[in-house]
Amino acid sequence: MSSNRPDYQVFCGLNVGKDGHHATAISPAGKRLHDAPLPNDEARLVARAQGHDVAYLPGLAMRRIADLHLG
Repeated sequence: MSSNRPDYQVFCGLNVGKDGHHATAISPAGKRLHDAPLPNDEARLVARAQGHDVAYLPGLAMRRIADLHLG
């Protein structure tokens, strides 16, 4: 059975804050590939403009999902 989803090689999460940003990248197998602060420079956070798929998870939704899981 074929899937319409792309075969992603890396999943990236960005925490965008007022004073700084943080990025985490994880392989499909769950291996942490990157976990470090990023400069507070909006011009460097343009994944969609580079042709990458982007999804947004609002903080409140993330908190509600986190509350469903222990730990």
